[in-house]
Amino acid sequence: GLAAGGGIYSTRGSVYLGDTDLTGNTAPAHGGGLYAVDATVEIDGGTLSANETTAELGGAVYVDESAGTSTLDIRNAIVTGNVAENGGGGVATRDVEDVEDVEEVVLVVPGVPGVLEARFEAVGELLDDSTSRR
Repeated sequence: GLAAGGGIYSTRGSVYLGDTDLTGNTAPAHGGGLYAVDATVEIDGGTLSANETTAELGGAVYVDESAGTSTLDIRNAIVTGNVAENGGGGVATRDVEDVEDVEEVVLVVPGVPGVLEARFEAVGELLDDSTSRR
């Protein structure tokens, strides 16, 4: 099987989660709950909790660009209690230049670094929750 995306794995597609809980998933690679590459990801409402990647980035969500384009849009969601071994305890991105919206996201454990690890300036400092072990 695939090592990434313990709950959802998407390449070159679209993922929409509306008022959906993504909870209790584990992956040995990126994206304990959700892994998406060259994809459109929209999360509107719901809770992302208790997801874990045991060796990589993005405890709940990991979005990457490879040969195509990825977008990430998170609204009105709760991100809590996710774990990533190497960073982005809640959400991590790589080479994603179009983060359309990250707003009204409730972070339950403030002061613990690592919920959003983004490799671009606009969003890199917005969120701070969940756990990164590094």
